[in-house]
Amino acid sequence: MSAPTLLALASHVALRHPDDYPAGTCVAWMDAADRVCGKPATYLCARHEKAARARVEKAVERENARRAKAQAAAPARRVALAAELEEVEARLNRIDPLRRESTTDGAVVNTPLATRLPSDSRIAELAQLHERRERLARDLAAVSA
Repeated sequence: MSAPTLLALASHVALRHPDDYPAGTCVAWMDAADRVCGKPATYLCARHEKAARARVEKAVERENARRAKAQAAAPARRVALAAELEEVEARLNRIDPLRRESTTDGAVVNTPLATRLPSDSRIAELAQLHERRERLARDLAAVSA
């Protein structure tokens, strides 16, 4: 990672965008004093530059730890997502009228309309299952990549 500029560092200790403050002053917000530092400096004085760099380093460490944890959990997550996707597919195969083999049967026209068409609650469940299947497939692809 390249070294952050003073403007980028200022965003870690200022309340607003650094260009909103008077030019040539430190823009860091001091909670204890409930005011902006205001010392003569280009965006940050030495003290607040050091504080901003420490915040950036901590944020980078947290992000690296989060990535390492996600990579360690990826194989288990992949297995869990695949199993859940399989359950959703099985449920869809059971209740989706377009997936059933009976839709290819010519005698299906002789069955009552109530058994051929899904109810409103079944349609809502199908919509949720299809959305869930899409999300699981997308998450599985992201974990596998």
